[in-house]
Amino acid sequence: MNTNEFWFCENKGKTISSLKKKWIGTGVYYPVPIHLQKAYEKLDYVEGGMPVAKCLSRRTLAISIYQELSLEQK
Repeated sequence: MNTNEFWFCENKGKTISSLKKKWIGTGVYYPVPIHLQKAYEKLDYVEGGMPVAKCLSRRTLAISIYQELSLEQK
């Protein structure tokens, strides 16, 4: 089974780059805050209207965790 752990970082690009050098994959689930995505256009949300959502979208990344890894693989 694998799961995702979500990390919050000051500089997402730099963190992703550092992890990539160590062969640690990452994912970005919401590069655009949900309220600004096309599916929500009709709700008339505006840029800057939800500052916490925007902050989290800029700082959140996911790291997969594989519980089946042996100690040697970890």
